[in-house]
Amino acid sequence: MLRIREMRKSDIPFAVRVSNEEFWGIPSRDFRRILKLDSHGSFIAWEGNRRVGIATTTSYGRQIAWIGNVVVKKQYRHRHIGQRLVKRAIDHLSELHVRHIALYSFIENFQFYRRLGFVHGPRFLRLRREARHRSSAVAREATLEPRGISRLLRADRKAFGADRGQLLKLMLESGYAWYYDHSAGPAYSYILVKRYEDLYELGPWVSFRLDATQLDSFFQSVLQRASDKPIEVTCPLTHDDASRILRKRKFRLINKGRVMFYRKVARIGEPNAVLAFGFLDKG
Repeated sequence: MLRIREMRKSDIPFAVRVSNEEFWGIPSRDFRRILKLDSHGSFIAWEGNRRVGIATTTSYGRQIAWIGNVVVKKQYRHRHIGQRLVKRAIDHLSELHVRHIALYSFIENFQFYRRLGFVHGPRFLRLRREARHRSSAVAREATLEPRGISRLLRADRKAFGADRGQLLKLMLESGYAWYYDHSAGPAYSYILVKRYEDLYELGPWVSFRLDATQLDSFFQSVLQRASDKPIEVTCPLTHDDASRILRKRKFRLINKGRVMFYRKVARIGEPNAVLAFGFLDKG
């Protein structure tokens, strides 16, 4: 008999194992962070006395929430367990009166989410660049101080359309993420760099008023400090400047997908300011 309950800290080793079946490489610290943001928002599916699947959520006030890390052990698939997990996540977010529920979906999962009431939003590309020899050039690495991060948080809130401040601060405090920013009068951009065991991930990348030349120079300075491992990034298909810069820097396509929304597409924030998405499982 299938039952679903809230995820606990003691479930984290299982969450890591089952997500690794998909080669996602999610470390335990990521699941601890998700539970810290909402201790009631993630779920475990049980079949008899065995844990068989997970789903997580991350909420940003009542404006928007994200569903992520939906995975079921391979031998238990095709039993509607994934659907049950997503429905439980939707119920939880509905109880919180969240206005919009979203997720990132790759092509192979479109039909699964459409059957659950999700509709297509903007398209995105997942890109990768292989490791390079690290340059000796030095980019400015920002520190987590109130004055240093305040402009980043304002820019991110404006671009994303909701307050991700708590998540961003937890990432930066972890020691596994840092950010670079560039400002020139009213023009401002920042990139968050996340370090995993076998790669770096770039994003969010937010920019207001930087021209294409400034963006390219800023991006290259970031690459010079994160070139000893492969780098992956997820960017909206509609941002021409970002696409040109990534092609120029030898990023190659590895997958395509869409932002999907529950029942209706949400139009929040300033999408033109987002050059790369932040977190595939958290928005």
